[in-house]
Amino acid sequence: MINFLYSIYRRYPLLRLLKTKLRLPTPIISSTIFWSDKYKICFKFYAPIPTALKARRRGIESTILRTALHLFNYDVKHASSKTIIDIGANWGFLTLVFAKTLAFPNGKVFSFEPHPTIFKYLSLAVKKNNLNKIISPFQLVVGNKTSDIILNIFPTTSNALGNSIKK
Repeated sequence: MINFLYSIYRRYPLLRLLKTKLRLPTPIISSTIFWSDKYKICFKFYAPIPTALKARRRGIESTILRTALHLFNYDVKHASSKTIIDIGANWGFLTLVFAKTLAFPNGKVFSFEPHPTIFKYLSLAVKKNNLNKIISPFQLVVGNKTSDIILNIFPTTSNALGNSIKK
């Protein structure tokens, strides 16, 4: 089924355009991701079709991941158990890879994602991958000061527009 959805999405750009014009949401799908030949990391990942396609083909933010693993001298043979903070976790790709590498087996990954729908799927991925002891997801905005903010929620992302006005 997943391969069928992938093939439709790739082959029929007019359907994607029609979906956009009609303002239909992009379906969220689950896919098993195998990231990095060197580390053989495998996990269930939930995301919209374009994001899942990118993750399946070449990973997401793979340069960031490879650099982090290199900087921490990560080696599959030696447990790492680091504490990682993922601010703006989005669909959780970085969170899941960090949980399976740098934080495994006794470390922690604290993931922050304010978008309600994306957070729901991030939490589902944590549960489906049995990583509840390593990953702690929070539906919160993280910034450099304490204040109320205006959060703009789009279908597959969110961003802070600035401070809200208190009266």
